[in-house]
Amino acid sequence: MEESLGAGFGQRIFDAIAPLTFVALYKVLDMVYEWILEENKGAGVIVISQVPWQFEKKVQVLSSASIQYPPLFVAKPYLHEYSYRLYTLLLPYRNEIVHKHNVSVKGDTIIVTSSRTGTTLCLNGEKQAQLVRFVVSTAQCLTTRRAHDDFLEILLRYHLDQLAFIHRLPVFNQRLPLLVNVELTVPEEGGCFRVALNFVRERVARIHPHSTVLFNLKVIGIRGDSVVAVWDLPVTNVPSSDIFELNLESYPEYRSQ
Repeated sequence: MEESLGAGFGQRIFDAIAPLTFVALYKVLDMVYEWILEENKGAGVIVISQVPWQFEKKVQVLSSASIQYPPLFVAKPYLHEYSYRLYTLLLPYRNEIVHKHNVSVKGDTIIVTSSRTGTTLCLNGEKQAQLVRFVVSTAQCLTTRRAHDDFLEILLRYHLDQLAFIHRLPVFNQRLPLLVNVELTVPEEGGCFRVALNFVRERVARIHPHSTVLFNLKVIGIRGDSVVAVWDLPVTNVPSSDIFELNLESYPEYRSQ
């Protein structure tokens, strides 16, 4: 859009479709919880003839203490707690937009007042983006299209802190993580390259003492004075161990040399 129409015009389009973005985002949340209800119905955990199509009815069924949740929600209960909170609290605003078209857009901010609750929701472009990132990332993890790793964990907690005015649940006090690029030269020993990640993390923490820091890692494997291999590991594939070993067959998809 920026190249064809200009940055200003492209931004106006994004601003204009903000209500549609919000409604589509809510539908993603709804699909997550509808899937959970379908799984519980199929397993006989809840006895219902069919999963209700009305949002309010789904919320009522989900309030059952017997509902079983997917492994990710069991391992990370906050993901269920906060996403379900958003699912219930955003519903009146979704209905207001869809059924009454009662929404205004000023700049990059959408403003919706619920005739049912009398409350108003204001979401500027930044808050919309944070809401999208939390909901879509959670859905991707549940469908195994994305791994729930340490990097994503920090991002999700950060996004939830910025959305505390909506969910009104405790905050994590999570700072926005700093992503840096680290280059480490490692000599070959017995056909392997031992990468001391504990050393890397210590040095990074010393350089950035007041930030949560994650890093992409370039490992340069040398034999004598010659470079024999280079690996470019993105932050999502940097192991969590203190030390790991590479050989010339390791991570071929990340070999740049």
